[in-house]
Amino acid sequence: MTDCANCIAASERAWHGFTTGCMVCAARRISRGPACAFAAQVGYITPEYRAELYAVAGDVHWQAMHELVRACNRGDQPTWPR
Repeated sequence: MTDCANCIAASERAWHGFTTGCMVCAARRISRGPACAFAAQVGYITPEYRAELYAVAGDVHWQAMHELVRACNRGDQPTWPR
C-alpha cells in the first residue's frame, strides 16, 4: 500500500483527489481519461494513450505504467516502487 493520502482515500471510497508525483495517482488519473477509455474500447494501445503513459513513466517504464493503469481500472490500489 502507498502512504499517499489521496491513494488511501481512493482505496476506501470513490475519490477525486490526486497527488502530484505519486505514480498510483497518475495511473488513476490516466485510467479515468478519454485516451484510456478509447484504447480499452478498441482493444489496443492507441498513440494518444501511449503518449500519456510515456509522459508519466518514460520510454523504459511505460509498460509497467500500463499495467498499473489496468489495475486501477479494476479498482485495485497496488503499490508503486518509489
